Amino acid sequence: MSELRDYIEKYVQDLTDILERTTDDEAFLDLAEEKWKLDDPRLLAIKAPVSGQLFPVESEGTDKSDTDNEQN
Repeated sequence: MSELRDYIEKYVQDLTDILERTTDDEAFLDLAEEKWKLDDPRLLAIKAPVSGQLFPVESEGTDKSDTDNEQN
């Protein structure tokens, strides 16, 4: 478990360092891209909310969970 904890603590420290050096989202993303490769999951996790990939919005129709609730 300490390996996982060390990894997370390092990631949080890296994020904190980047936050301390920036004042806006664009600069934050630029520094994160310098820190990690473009396909690195740590960078992808940061970029997901910005690109809309974290919570994709369905353009039409109802949410399946709404339909499931109505059937119960």
